[in-house]
Amino acid sequence: MKRKYPARLSVVVFLLAVAFTAIASTIAIFKTVAAPKSRVSSTEASDAHSPVSISQPPDQLEAEVITILPGGFEPTEITRPKGRFLLSVENRSGLQQVEFQLSAETGSRVFQASRTWERADWNEVVNPPPGRYVLTETNHPTWQCVVTITP
Repeated sequence: MKRKYPARLSVVVFLLAVAFTAIASTIAIFKTVAAPKSRVSSTEASDAHSPVSISQPPDQLEAEVITILPGGFEPTEITRPKGRFLLSVENRSGLQQVEFQLSAETGSRVFQASRTWERADWNEVVNPPPGRYVLTETNHPTWQCVVTITP
């Protein structure tokens, strides 16, 4: 009786080689895609005589994320220094539509927005002057988030 192990061994070695090649190719692709890109300012790119250098990233913009949950806003209070920041309101309340507004303590409205379930999140860069503000949901006046901007 003759054994057929050498043929099986050849198939196993071939399959392992194919698998290894596929894994190596995938890793190489991900390294290429994930490689950081250089950022060159328009001034640097337009000046053919100056050496190209990587520009520093612009000032980081901080974000304040407020989530509307079934029981109201989370967090219920934010204190931050004056200056521009990204205000993000995420609707996770389960309601089909929410209407919210940010008003100054004096009563003047800073903004008002409405979001449906399909477009649940709202983001905007804001730069309110120092003071105390209240974010409320129009149909649930007890849902509040107090935003304090310090000088």
